[in-house]
Amino acid sequence: MVHGNEVVTNNKTPGQLINPADPNSPTYPTAAQDVMRPVSQRITYSGAGTATPSDKVTTVPEALKRTVTVDKVTGEIVQTTPWSTYTFSNVSSPKIPGYTADQTQAGAGTATAEQPEVSAHVNYAPDYQEVIIRAYDVNNPEHVTMITVPAGLATKIAGHTGEVITVDATVTAIKSTLTQAGYVFVKQTQPAQLIFDNTTNTGTGDQEPQYIDLEFVHGSQNLDHNLDTRSDLHGQISRQIRYVYGADVPQKRAGSMAAPTVVQTLVTYRDGQQDLVTGQITYTPWQVEADQFAGQTSPELPGYIADQTFVDPAEVQSLAGQPQDGSEVVVTYTATDPETFIKYVDDDNNCEQVGAKVRLMGRTLETITPHYTIPAGYEYVSGKQATYTFTTTENPEIVVHLRHQRQTTTEMTYYHRTVHYQTTDGTEAPQDVVQTSTWTRTVTVDLVTGQVVTQTSWQPTTTEYATVVTPNRTGYMPDRLAVANQAVVPTDMAVTVTYTPIAKQTQVTPTNRNVVPQQVVTTEAPQPTKQVKQAVRAKVALPQTGAKTNTMTAVYGLAMAMIGTIWGLFSWKQSQKKHDR
Repeated sequence: MVHGNEVVTNNKTPGQLINPADPNSPTYPTAAQDVMRPVSQRITYSGAGTATPSDKVTTVPEALKRTVTVDKVTGEIVQTTPWSTYTFSNVSSPKIPGYTADQTQAGAGTATAEQPEVSAHVNYAPDYQEVIIRAYDVNNPEHVTMITVPAGLATKIAGHTGEVITVDATVTAIKSTLTQAGYVFVKQTQPAQLIFDNTTNTGTGDQEPQYIDLEFVHGSQNLDHNLDTRSDLHGQISRQIRYVYGADVPQKRAGSMAAPTVVQTLVTYRDGQQDLVTGQITYTPWQVEADQFAGQTSPELPGYIADQTFVDPAEVQSLAGQPQDGSEVVVTYTATDPETFIKYVDDDNNCEQVGAKVRLMGRTLETITPHYTIPAGYEYVSGKQATYTFTTTENPEIVVHLRHQRQTTTEMTYYHRTVHYQTTDGTEAPQDVVQTSTWTRTVTVDLVTGQVVTQTSWQPTTTEYATVVTPNRTGYMPDRLAVANQAVVPTDMAVTVTYTPIAKQTQVTPTNRNVVPQQVVTTEAPQPTKQVKQAVRAKVALPQTGAKTNTMTAVYGLAMAMIGTIWGLFSWKQSQKKHDR
């Protein structure tokens, strides 16, 4: 007999029987337990600090293979084939911002039974980085401009990814130079950590540099007029007052000088602030030592009178912020002519003056006819003079006494009494009767002050609302036959009249002809109360019209209403009798 063989291609377990059905079968030899082996690829990285990638390990199980031929009877190895190999491909090196790998791909190689692991190493070098220092003029936040840093000052700091940026000396030099040029440093903006960033660059150029920005405003110098005599901070304005003769002065030429001219002067001043960068000066508004030119009393010249005995103060005027000289004032002297005034006084206000005085002018001993104008709202009391003669001495004023005019008007208002009709079963009721009372009062108003001087109390034009007879409604009985007359009052009133249906007769129809029918019960309509009867005898008003009528008409209306009710009951009973038959 020939022994059978088995070619083993999968790893067997220790003690595994070659022939499972035979308890005496030999087991697989050790070589049959090792016909497949794993291989691996390991790539290690360095040079990128905390950003350095972890090792990359790739394992391929059962990558190396061989066959073992075993004698199934004896368990001996008949033949063994050589081990196979496994080839790994290159792996792309991870890209790390700010670093450049010495190999873009690594890890290619063949694993064998003798060397089952293929290894490779990739090293990263930090990239070149730059920090640019910029200076900005932020004096006008709406128009920020870049300042040109003087030549010779470094504005660039070079380094590599992850290195510490040293900026103190470079920034200090720029600040110092610009301060001497009139700038004032206000703010420095820089990266949160002074470490070169990780932008990817090749060579010595940085495509995305970091920036340190320095912000400056313009320095300034105050110019104080108290400490500086420069002409642009000081000035003065003036006003001239000339005194001349008028045209009607004997032996004096019109316009010739009657007294020395007065020149009033006021000192003006302002402060400034000079921009130390541009040299431009910004001034404060001009100030004046006084807000006005002072008033000036005109000289007294015997035998002459000035048209202005006192020249009023004049407010200083400015044009485009520049104080202006005051307007020239000319005081004219004429020969003395007497004058007086009409003065209106208010007798209702402790004789206080009303309005401005009215000047009266003339010649000495001249008699004139004054013209009087009574102010609006006043009426004349006393004091008018038909003529007035000027004297050589004093000429007293004409004092005209007035009192306030008063105007009396009548005011009206209205109040109402409403008689409202309703039914208990919700059916339509007669229309409401609305009675109106008119009230008046007189009001007297002061035409000067506008205040009310007197006013009367409100009085009605009628003393009472007329009686309203309740309308008849067939089949219903009202709770009152009339609403009595009532005194008017200054408020609205309302009275409600309610109609109740009159109950119908009820009768039981016997089911047995031998049974005697029950008695028919009739509900009587309620009788008018004593109060209603008294109201009817009083003065009444017809509903809806409100017209008054006499007592007999009222009684007639009530009687007709009662007859209508009785007739309604009678008609209903006749109808019931016909129905029973």
